Amino acid sequence: MEMKIDKFINFVFAEQFKIKRKEVFIDIRTRKLGKKEFFERKLFPVSKLEDIYHIFYKQAYISDVYYGVHFRYSEREYIEESDIVYVDVDGSIDQEFFNKTKIIPTIVQTSNSGFHLYFKLENPVSKADWLIISKIVANYIEIYLASGKIDYQVSSDFARILRIPNTLNSKKNFFQVKILNISENRINPFKVLGFAKNYSGEIENLDEFLHLLTKSLDGSYTKGNRNNIVFGLSGLLKKKKIKFDIAKEVINYITDYFHDEEKNSRLRVLYRTYYEVQNVKAFSILKEYIKDFSFLDLLERNYSEEINLGEIKIINDLTRRRLLLVRRKSLITLAYFCIVEFTPIREFFVRMKIVDIFKKVRQFENTIFYISDFLYNSHLLNENFYKTFLEIMKRLCFYHKNLNKKEVIV
Repeated sequence: MEMKIDKFINFVFAEQFKIKRKEVFIDIRTRKLGKKEFFERKLFPVSKLEDIYHIFYKQAYISDVYYGVHFRYSEREYIEESDIVYVDVDGSIDQEFFNKTKIIPTIVQTSNSGFHLYFKLENPVSKADWLIISKIVANYIEIYLASGKIDYQVSSDFARILRIPNTLNSKKNFFQVKILNISENRINPFKVLGFAKNYSGEIENLDEFLHLLTKSLDGSYTKGNRNNIVFGLSGLLKKKKIKFDIAKEVINYITDYFHDEEKNSRLRVLYRTYYEVQNVKAFSILKEYIKDFSFLDLLERNYSEEINLGEIKIINDLTRRRLLLVRRKSLITLAYFCIVEFTPIREFFVRMKIVDIFKKVRQFENTIFYISDFLYNSHLLNENFYKTFLEIMKRLCFYHKNLNKKEVIV
């Protein structure tokens, strides 16, 4: 058991010692017997893993002792990064879950009314990225649970306190909290974040979309058809780059609306479509069951939401890195390069089939005029996107002016 505790401590805290930028503390709290929310709290300074070994071993067989998963610099300030994601499962987990899931927990530990699943990341990530990853992992785990449910409030709380292994749970007849399994499994955080970034679209009016969708499925969402419909609908939402959370909300809604008793099976179809299936001929599948596709009008992507002026720094950085390479080349190449590397703009230009403009226009000023004029006259883009693109072009003009030593007016 001591060997498991040592591994547990190393797993949770070793990387945090590398991340810290000043003295850190571990948050230890004890619940008073008979009290629901009252804790005795102490912040213990720690400088090495051995300090935490001593603290954890001292708490063994004491009732209701919790620890802060992430180090603190003070009562209100936390360490900035993490390589640990945890999921709180209320209820049971059977062996079938471990046979089916592709994201295997690194540590499985008993908790108050279920289990705590810990997932080790291959690299530490910022708190903002941690929140994204924790939500995606929790979504995935819930889909493969037979009867348990995810406590999303616990799983997405960076400041969360969890029970220390080997301590006692007074709510459960002083049941001892145990580590059931420790493995070497790791999650690549950049793959998860890449997925979240690629699928970040919103549905403009979700309530209206759900109303039109259920109306179009009325009479066809029946046994024998349901799985195919969910597969086709999942593929459609994925193709439109809709966020997984929103897609999950859509599937949850239609399964509840039509009293589908196999909701978990439908959610698994959604997950596999988003994460595992490469290409889905969504419209070909759905047209067998749906006659009215008016709900599609609400799935048009709002490109203006994907770009903000703060992201123009990307263009600046790209330009600086490429200046030496393009001094003797056409400045059109520079503009083309920036747009190709800036993903949201690239997607737009590919969709509109106007990337070839750069091959036809020879002068930089003409390029700016041509693109700006096109955007201005296009009714597909709103004012925010237009302003953003103009700002990017102005930045490119600035570098053009420095290279050629002459004034450029936009």
